[in-house]
Amino acid sequence: MLDAIDAAELRPSERRVARVIRSDYPASALSTVAAIADAAGVSNPTVVRFAKAIGHGSFSAMQDAVRAELSTRRGPLGKLDHRPAGATADLAGFARAVADAAVSSLARIPATELDAAVDALVARKGWVLTVGGRYSRVLAAHLAINLATVRPRVQQLEDPLGRSLTRLVDVDARDTVVVFDSARYQRSSVRAAELASARGATVLLVTDPGLSPAARHASVVLPVADAAPTPLDSAAGAVLLVDYLVARSIDRLGDAATARLQQWEPSREGELLA
Repeated sequence: MLDAIDAAELRPSERRVARVIRSDYPASALSTVAAIADAAGVSNPTVVRFAKAIGHGSFSAMQDAVRAELSTRRGPLGKLDHRPAGATADLAGFARAVADAAVSSLARIPATELDAAVDALVARKGWVLTVGGRYSRVLAAHLAINLATVRPRVQQLEDPLGRSLTRLVDVDARDTVVVFDSARYQRSSVRAAELASARGATVLLVTDPGLSPAARHASVVLPVADAAPTPLDSAAGAVLLVDYLVARSIDRLGDAATARLQQWEPSREGELLA
């Protein structure tokens, strides 16, 4: 359904409904007309008109479509029967399918959101802390490892609600907390975003197009597709996004990034073979 929202030409009031639907999808889409209208600050008929604008005959028909979509989105087991035939027969074809989905979704991220993300990553007065879930923690590590080579005060919180909780509770308005959370979303990631936002930190969320509930607590939201011709989601798009943000950060940091790299090189001479 979210693709239909992206494709539809909506009135300003209908766009407000779209934002509410996106903020906690799919739960928001399965709410009542009155609840959605109240959250969006529009009339009940506007919510019904929104459902029709994205291709459904009625509000109830839109909800039926969401339920049907969810029946195929309940994790790897639910995706096994919905893979395209021959999806893994050819490496180049598999790579092309994943890359096309990633590039298409990355192209839809507004430049203003990317600029705001870079601003948050290069703000050197505070810390940049990264948080991920069971699978997305590798993305949190990827950002932390790379960004730490070009600016100080970067740390991955490997257990944000456990042994890293003290560090999370200590954040303030100078800090940036980058949360990685894609479907199926994790309570720990959403809670980490909520705690960081309550402390005044800038929350940067990298999520899938369905939008993690953590979006309600984020200052910057970067949705990127994780679709792949496999029951398991792909991190390819998110890795590209992280690499891009680090590259932009290096450009913005300029001489400071160069000086930081010059500190790293002699420190690692004894470890590297080439």
